[in-house]
Amino acid sequence: MIAREPVSFAVTSSGSTACQPTQPLRELLQGYDRAMRAAAAAPWFVPVAASRLRICRFRLWRPTFLLHFFVVQHIARHTRELERAYRRRAAITGDRDLVRTEQQLLEDFRESLPPVPSRRLLLILAFIAILALTRIFGLLWSNPASSFDTRENRLLQNIEDSVLSLNVHSNAFDAIATTPWKATVALLSIALLSAYLTFRPVWAPFRLKRLLMSLAADDNLSVKAGVMSDAATRSDGLYKLETSVLAEARARERQEFPYDLMVSGLIVVLWAGLAVYETATGHYLLNAIVLGLALLRLAWIVRAGIARGRIVHPKGRLQRA
Repeated sequence: MIAREPVSFAVTSSGSTACQPTQPLRELLQGYDRAMRAAAAAPWFVPVAASRLRICRFRLWRPTFLLHFFVVQHIARHTRELERAYRRRAAITGDRDLVRTEQQLLEDFRESLPPVPSRRLLLILAFIAILALTRIFGLLWSNPASSFDTRENRLLQNIEDSVLSLNVHSNAFDAIATTPWKATVALLSIALLSAYLTFRPVWAPFRLKRLLMSLAADDNLSVKAGVMSDAATRSDGLYKLETSVLAEARARERQEFPYDLMVSGLIVVLWAGLAVYETATGHYLLNAIVLGLALLRLAWIVRAGIARGRIVHPKGRLQRA
């Protein structure tokens, strides 16, 4: 059972009932503004503590070149959802004055957001970079005299041709089915390494974005005062307020894609895959240890993703009985 904060109404001069903007919505927009200004003013690198553990309290310089992009994308996505929810409420009730103030606030704020590159464009560029790196690594590590490496390069060529011709089913799957599994696993490992190297620069900016969103509820916003490990598992600050406002507006809460956990998962899957692959050559104890460590790390990543969704809502705004 969810208890929502009552909405205040007032009678306008025309006699219609208008909804006064709730204070949480204004606080949310003010927090968004603080987060955007902090992201725009951030230097190219900022020193942030790695963990609260005494042994890991040293500060590492983190890149911020995509921080502003992630912050603006997050804000634009959630303000659109809120605006849709208020428009839906106005359509259902038949009274546009009911949520006119909230709609105007959200529309004005969304129109003031700075332009950022399209996320789809960045993903296309990342996919091209993965293909290019896979091809480069394949050429560097292959031996032209080896039939195994020849089959691997032929498989990579067939996959590239199928992707470029948009005929994935007839070419790529047929090539995989007719290629020995060792060559397929080797190519998959190279592709995972290429994907990790491509997305690794995204890890720190996205984690800093989560840190900013958790700290932006305070007036004295400073990324240097945060801890990177907190942003991995906790959703505080604006995340709590965001959930409360979205629930009040009956808007759909869109979960953010965990780019940082995806990057961490890529290298872990690569570890596990190589450990399983190398068991055929012996060294069972060493491979078992590597596989066990990879599975423990993967379990932590899954746990961190689940913990992000467990937001403790502020008392009096959104409570679960």
